[in-house]
Amino acid sequence: MTIRRGFTLVESLLALAITAGIVVLTMGTGRQLTQPFQHDRLAWYQVVQVLERSGQFRFAAVEGDSLVIRDQAQHGDCLRVAVDSKLVLRLTNAQGQGYYPLLNHVVAVHWRPMKTKGLVVMRLKQEGLPWEQTILDLRGVMASSHFGR
Repeated sequence: MTIRRGFTLVESLLALAITAGIVVLTMGTGRQLTQPFQHDRLAWYQVVQVLERSGQFRFAAVEGDSLVIRDQAQHGDCLRVAVDSKLVLRLTNAQGQGYYPLLNHVVAVHWRPMKTKGLVVMRLKQEGLPWEQTILDLRGVMASSHFGR
C-alpha cells in the first residue's frame, strides 16, 4: 500500500478559487466588477420625467443643495427635492416630511437656475459613477401652452 502525499488537482483548484474570492473581497474589486449593473440609465430618465411631469411643477428657488418647486396640481404647495442621509434623492414637502424616492446611491446633487425662467441645470453624482447633467424644464403649465400654439 502506497501512501500518497500532496493535493489532488481538484483540491488545488478549489483552494485557488477560495483564495481568489478572498482577494476580490478584500481588495474591493467586487464593486468595480458590478459597477455596470449599478448604473441604470432608465432610473436617471425616470427622475427627469417625474420632475418634468406635464408641467405639474414650477421652479421656485434653489436653497443650498435643495431644489424648491411648486406643485401646481396641489394649489402651489411647495415641495423640496434633495438627498437624504441614506443617499436617496427624494421629493418631500417643504418641511422635509413625506417620502417619494427618486434615485438611490446619490452622493451629491447641484442645482443651478438658468437665465430663462423655469429652466434649471441638475448636476448629479451617484456612487462609483461619473457626474450626470441635464436641464430640467420647470416652467409649469404655462410652458405646455406655449408649445401648443
